[in-house]
Amino acid sequence: MKKIFIPIVIAILCIKSFAVTAQDTTPEIDNAKPTNLYTSVMAEGEISESSVGMRFSIDKASADGKTMIVGELPVMYDNNSGKVNIENARLRVFHVVNKQYDRVMGTWGASVDVIAPDTNDDMWMISPGVLLGVMAWEKVQFFPIISYQYRSNFQGAVQHGISFQVVTPIQINDKFFLRANPAIQLPDFRHSQTDLSFELGSYVTISKNLQWTTTVTTSQHYGNTIRTGISIFL
Repeated sequence: MKKIFIPIVIAILCIKSFAVTAQDTTPEIDNAKPTNLYTSVMAEGEISESSVGMRFSIDKASADGKTMIVGELPVMYDNNSGKVNIENARLRVFHVVNKQYDRVMGTWGASVDVIAPDTNDDMWMISPGVLLGVMAWEKVQFFPIISYQYRSNFQGAVQHGISFQVVTPIQINDKFFLRANPAIQLPDFRHSQTDLSFELGSYVTISKNLQWTTTVTTSQHYGNTIRTGISIFL
């Protein structure tokens, strides 16, 4: 396991060095609300009950800030097998249909989430969803998301399910915010088994284009996960 920590540290230090030396030409970032879309790259160290490694992601926002494509590539060391694998690569597309923060419910959008398995036995997942923004208070908002989930593997097994989550940004000050995300999944309509999870992230603005993120997730099915790393806004 020690071998995996060396590239983790090197990757985080390299990307941080790039951010500090790059020209500071990006606009002010306000990504507390998930409907504010920006182009960025991220590198995070990740540790769970069964694996440790790195998660890399690229967010590409359109010029008008209404659409964003997100690609995630987790490179993980499996404690049980002793191997390094690419686990559950992910592609997401977001589109903000309307964004009016001066109205209580003037913000809504849509998304599509695709997760690729790391083995032939695991399920592919395609999950389209819709989002509504509820501007409850100046520093606290709620973004409920409901999504249909289609799962299938290479052996022909198919599942139809649903998920519901509420992304809740909490603005502490101009440089720091939290994001809570309680969620429930029903992976298969034929069975009543659900998965409850809760994610809490802290986001600290270090400079105009650099942000430090730490996220803790607990899940009935997947256990506990901790991620920490940096985002560079381009």
